[in-house]
Amino acid sequence: MKKKLPPLKALRAFEASARHLSLSKAADELFVSAGAVSQHVKLLEDFLGQALFERRHRQIVLTDAGKRLIPGVTAAFDQIMLSVDKVIENQTDKPLTISAAPSFAARWLVPRLLGFSKKHPDIDVRIDTSSALSDLVHSDIDVGIRFGSGQYPGLHTDFLSCQEVFPVCAPKLIRQGAPLKQPEDLRHYQLLHYDYAQPVTSWPDWHMWMAAAGVDNVDTQRGLRFLEVNLLIDATIQGQGVALAGSISVESALETGELIRPFEMSIPLDFAYYFVAHESKIDQPAIAAFRQWLLDEIGTDHGC
Repeated sequence: MKKKLPPLKALRAFEASARHLSLSKAADELFVSAGAVSQHVKLLEDFLGQALFERRHRQIVLTDAGKRLIPGVTAAFDQIMLSVDKVIENQTDKPLTISAAPSFAARWLVPRLLGFSKKHPDIDVRIDTSSALSDLVHSDIDVGIRFGSGQYPGLHTDFLSCQEVFPVCAPKLIRQGAPLKQPEDLRHYQLLHYDYAQPVTSWPDWHMWMAAAGVDNVDTQRGLRFLEVNLLIDATIQGQGVALAGSISVESALETGELIRPFEMSIPLDFAYYFVAHESKIDQPAIAAFRQWLLDEIGTDHGC
């Protein structure tokens, strides 16, 4: 015969009280009164025929029976929460939320998302653009695309692409201006700068690129400065000058011919792009589908 289980509210009150060793703190967590928690715990003790707490002045401590009971109760509630999370996370009407830096989202991801939507029409996508690192454990963010070292404890990580920096400009800029055949010719053009705001790594500037190219007769401080990559790329496409830009940010514009590389020399960066997701979510159908599409789309020609 199936054994009768104690009331769920009584078990919940016991678990919270045991975790806090306080009836009042358990009451605050459960949004009930301390008296209600005490009644639920007493109900469980009556059901078991054993005291679970020893009441002392302004505190409670677990009895031997309470110590034997709490591990299983805690594990059971944890399993219930995990099961509930899995059901919520696999709702068909819940969009796949992707966190990515604004530049990566606008310049690389969004122009290619139609391909993902055609391949997976049943998966809705929501893009969360932020330069800050998103919490992939306690937020509604499903996956992230991060630019960094690749060291993300507790997260599943896939290398996507290295990043290198090189000059780019609009084709019309060269057609309308002076010849741009040698790095020294940049003295005839306005330089566009990206002032990288993150303190974790340094972004090569025009002075570094000119030094690597062996050029010392160009003023590398003049020109327009931008704190946002998308504004830098837009200004470059409009023909406002020659920019020193990251490879991923200008990949689409180079493919369409909106931008060209007047010189092949580039400076590699220590950081790279990575796909990240929490280990517990990596096998969810929508996340697994996006991960595979992303790896296929970015290809194998972006190595360091």
